Amino acid sequence: MKRSKRFLAMLLGLFFSFSLAACSGHGIAASTRAATLDAQKTESENRRLHDELLKAQEKLVIREAELNQLKDAQEVLRKDHNLEAFPERPEDYIYFPVYTSNEKGDVSVLFFTAIPSVTTLVEKLEILTRNISRSVFDDYAMEFTGILEIDGRKVAQVDLQDSGRFRWEKAFFPDKATGDNTQATLAASYLQGTYRMDWVDGVVVTHNGEAIENPFVSKLGEPVYRNGPAALE
Repeated sequence: MKRSKRFLAMLLGLFFSFSLAACSGHGIAASTRAATLDAQKTESENRRLHDELLKAQEKLVIREAELNQLKDAQEVLRKDHNLEAFPERPEDYIYFPVYTSNEKGDVSVLFFTAIPSVTTLVEKLEILTRNISRSVFDDYAMEFTGILEIDGRKVAQVDLQDSGRFRWEKAFFPDKATGDNTQATLAASYLQGTYRMDWVDGVVVTHNGEAIENPFVSKLGEPVYRNGPAALE
């Protein structure tokens, strides 16, 4: 009789042990499923935010094709660049032209980049630099490093930075023609010759933190001062 009771007690103990293990297993599985669902929701939300950011960035860039549809293209020369010619665009932005150059050295507007009007001069130059890097120079690293005072004039300093296989000298000034294009693009885009509000008087460019020694962009190694978009001519 005692043996039967002991045996029954053992069976009950095993039953409860298996029941607890099963419950624990179900709890872990439920927790895993919940964590997976949370991760999926987070990933979905990140994708949504990323798409919204891309759409917002698209609204802040005005391409040449859009300019051709304007009734009065001369509006781009308004002294504050706060263009009434772009009524569909966000308000309280200033539209700065970014230039390109052809083989003859002629500069023309490639696109306009929108910068909040409430930003400081330094912030405007930082935003302009990021947009020039992304849209003109294939996202090669560029950094606006500050404003120098030279002979009583404000000069923006910009550093072109190599990274891994991305070499400025190889991509953007390997020869005279390409170097001339790079010089004209950078000078015109930073000098903003048609802008009449608070701005820098000139720009000087370094390469990897050092003075530029490449002969194809040697003019950028010295301050280039405002004289309209054709400042290097």
